[in-house]
Amino acid sequence: MSPFIRFRRTDGQTPDSRFFVTLRSAALAFNVHFIRNNRLEEQSRISVFCDASRYRLGLHFHSDLSDHDSFALTTDGGSTKSGGRAAQIGSVINQHSWLRAASKCKNSALRRYTPVWDSVEKHWTINIRPSFETRVKTAKEIGSGLCGIYRYWANDQLVYIGRGDIRGRANSPERIDWVIDAIEFSVIEDSLEQEKWESLWLDEYRNEHGAFPLYNRIGGKRGVLDE
Repeated sequence: MSPFIRFRRTDGQTPDSRFFVTLRSAALAFNVHFIRNNRLEEQSRISVFCDASRYRLGLHFHSDLSDHDSFALTTDGGSTKSGGRAAQIGSVINQHSWLRAASKCKNSALRRYTPVWDSVEKHWTINIRPSFETRVKTAKEIGSGLCGIYRYWANDQLVYIGRGDIRGRANSPERIDWVIDAIEFSVIEDSLEQEKWESLWLDEYRNEHGAFPLYNRIGGKRGVLDE
């Protein structure tokens, strides 16, 4: 008998890059690969669970018509041949600023997420992109000790993307002469998550504009002032 024992994962399934969910302004759309490969064609309802502290949505597919808090699953685009499904969850999106901000991204690729099966909660989970959902005009409006990712605006131009102590960094001496009209931020406690999302937003800005924002260029690549 072989001494090897097959490892069984209990932390969720490995994501399949062909499976994706698209966040729209008032809906979630599930592509045909996700629906068919997980045998969800016969399910007619979806229940939505929100974890605002970690920017996560939990999705439970079922056909329980008595669940009045669930949403109907319909064919995406109205075509029965498409195989995709959609749920109009505008009421959920409107209730959560972090979902609204993420749903407004003009680039549809940035609103596309890979769902992962959570074997503990017994539902699908998607990690929503933190999208600077809170906007203030001055650092005085920011709670003390809040950490996360943030960006500065001046004359309708994005001039800086950073991470760390949101209020503390805005009040730092080296930024006293910076012109800032507004600050947008997402609260993220975990420092590794902060670094990940800061890098992602900086890279996407550079890919679109050919350079980092103004004060990132002055301070150094990837917000070195926040180190």
